[in-house]
Amino acid sequence: MLGQDATKPDLVVATNGGSDLIYLPNKDKKLADRTIKALLEQDYVSGLFVDDKLGRFPGTLPMSQLNLKGKAVTPTPSIVVNFRSWSSGLRGADQLLGPGRRHGCCGRAKACTAASAAATP
Repeated sequence: MLGQDATKPDLVVATNGGSDLIYLPNKDKKLADRTIKALLEQDYVSGLFVDDKLGRFPGTLPMSQLNLKGKAVTPTPSIVVNFRSWSSGLRGADQLLGPGRRHGCCGRAKACTAASAAATP
């Protein structure tokens, strides 16, 4: 969490295995822009997907294009950060979620679950 007040953070990062979810509780477009620019400079980032409600940002795709927007009651992330994969199979961030399980990512080594589901009739 980032911000002056831990009870009301400006930015929250939730690790998600092959991707990270960034929440901007105040939907601050200037903070989104600064965050996106900083992330695009990192060699471990391969894709950024932004909540359509925040608008368009160069170098990103809207979440709706990958069917990452749904009707869940849980909060929608403001930014989804996908980690780069290398030809060796290594990824920028690969956390284990329990015994031997990994959460999905949208790297070139794997098909993005959301994109694959969108293409399935």
